[in-house]
Amino acid sequence: MELTINNTYFNWDLDLLKDVFPTHKIHQLVKDFVHSIDPEIKVHMSGDEFYCIISEKIINVPFVSDPEGDRLFHDFVLDKFGKSINPYIMGVLHEVFHIVTYDENLDKDRDILYFMLQLDFNEERYEEFTRMYFSIPSEFAATEGAVNYYLSHKEQCDNLIKEIGYEA
Repeated sequence: MELTINNTYFNWDLDLLKDVFPTHKIHQLVKDFVHSIDPEIKVHMSGDEFYCIISEKIINVPFVSDPEGDRLFHDFVLDKFGKSINPYIMGVLHEVFHIVTYDENLDKDRDILYFMLQLDFNEERYEEFTRMYFSIPSEFAATEGAVNYYLSHKEQCDNLIKEIGYEA
């Protein structure tokens, strides 16, 4: 790639940059993992939140973790499914399974229930609000799909966790 900034000419090999920026490596590892489940899903990496855009088959994987959100999600999975699973891999799989398990009726219900939860939201009840949010049927279905995938592909999932260095 060639670039000129302030009359200074730069020429570098993009493959070398991949080694300089570890987030690129993580992004590629996550993308390869997701494509092994569904090659049509696009993987973005930005910000500090997991989310998906179902209609465009896009998931977002954050650059940084949210320790409180990770703890709440981990505890919810442990409580409802009896499994202690790395919250990062669960976040990735949860977003993938929003797309895989998409049901238009459940998604409409999710929007209504989420709106109702927001009406009564306050910081003092953040943990309670989060647990109720995770229990919304479309959210629960995505989590259940993620847990089932993890359990049936444990070695593949654990290898990804090790490769990206997110062993919690």
